[in-house]
Amino acid sequence: MKQNLNTKTGKILAGALAAFLLLGICATDAAYVILQGNRRIEGTNLRMRPNGDVTLVTANGPVTFTKAQYLTAMADEPPEYNQGRQLAAAGKVDEAIKLFEGIVSGYKGLTWDAKAIAELSPLYLQKGEAAKAVSMYESLFSISEQSKQDASVQWAYRDALLKAERYAKLEQDLNSLISTGSREDAARAQIMRGDMNAAQGRTEPAALDYLRTVVLYKAVKDLQPEALFKAAGALEALRDARARDLYAQIVRDYPQSPYAARAASKK
Repeated sequence: MKQNLNTKTGKILAGALAAFLLLGICATDAAYVILQGNRRIEGTNLRMRPNGDVTLVTANGPVTFTKAQYLTAMADEPPEYNQGRQLAAAGKVDEAIKLFEGIVSGYKGLTWDAKAIAELSPLYLQKGEAAKAVSMYESLFSISEQSKQDASVQWAYRDALLKAERYAKLEQDLNSLISTGSREDAARAQIMRGDMNAAQGRTEPAALDYLRTVVLYKAVKDLQPEALFKAAGALEALRDARARDLYAQIVRDYPQSPYAARAASKK
């Protein structure tokens, strides 16, 4: 009898533990809707209709919220999202892109579309499809206000603009940063403007942009080796003997920089 009781108790405990773990998983991955007034309704299987209304399966059954009723709708994490990230990390770019594109089309307006676009943009850039990367970033900005404030996303977007040869738009943005941005952002913008000029074969303006970073932003130490190296390269292309002095300066003042070894071979 005691054995039967223990067996029965063990089954109950095992069932309770399984239920607890299941609830834990659901709590982590549960879909939810934030209503006007910041009231949160949790459930599963959130789906959006073409008119913007969403339906959430709650403990009391499916509930539909009109577009005017809610502030945010967050679906369960699609399993394809993590799969896509793993594929991207393994270098399987095309397979990752396919999964993320599926999330974008299947989860419009449910937050995961923005998350998938954020993953897609650098993958397109990695493939050399800069125009697609630019389009993805601009789609992201249209649906995610937070992405507009994310400095890393903004710099990646500028890099995509550069590689897509969208020079007019990029130059306008860089000039604004140089005028009104932080010292670090202004220095980075100055270097990128040099990259933009160099990409167009405008070596002298590029050299001036790099040198301005060297002279005007000495306090931004992290960017000095890059600015010096690129300035030296531009001067070298112009057959200016001062290029060797700049290479030597990198080796002397920034020996730990990844540019130091490259500069040492140029002295």
